Amino acid sequence: MEYKLIIFDADGTLAERDTGELLPGVRAYFREFARLGPEARPLIAIATNQGGVGMRHQMESGGWGEPAKHPTQEQIEKDYPQRMRNLLEEIPHRLYIAYAFQDRRGRWSPVPPGQEENPRWGREWRKPSPGMLLQAMADAEVPPAETLMVGDREDDRLAAQRAGCHFRWAADFFAPYAG
Repeated sequence: MEYKLIIFDADGTLAERDTGELLPGVRAYFREFARLGPEARPLIAIATNQGGVGMRHQMESGGWGEPAKHPTQEQIEKDYPQRMRNLLEEIPHRLYIAYAFQDRRGRWSPVPPGQEENPRWGREWRKPSPGMLLQAMADAEVPPAETLMVGDREDDRLAAQRAGCHFRWAADFFAPYAG
């Protein structure tokens, strides 16, 4: 099936979480993708959980831990779009980021003052909830049946399932290009 929209997770799917190095097959896939004319290729979106921002806010507001080990919202909003542009080599895409953090006990980080209406801080945007995927499909005006989510974690698969779109594991998706 040809998809009209492909939504990629970022860390662990396109690049290593800690180093930012591209994973096998990613560069080759996007080089081939870029050769297609704009009318022949699907739209691209990135949907990424960046819960370290929420964890930092939780630490700062609670006065515990080492918040400086985690990024601020400002750092992510400055650095992440450029990182994705470098990764995708000028392929047009939309970027969706979730900042909410849930600890192992199921407790959610507080939302910073003034961010209550920002969907990036909403629990429904953090995968495995489908919020980012649903927004990407709405923005692209592409139905779930014509959308593919590519990810490396169970949270990615569950988000796709809950959004009603197709899912592929990143290792399987990029394997033909990893040669």
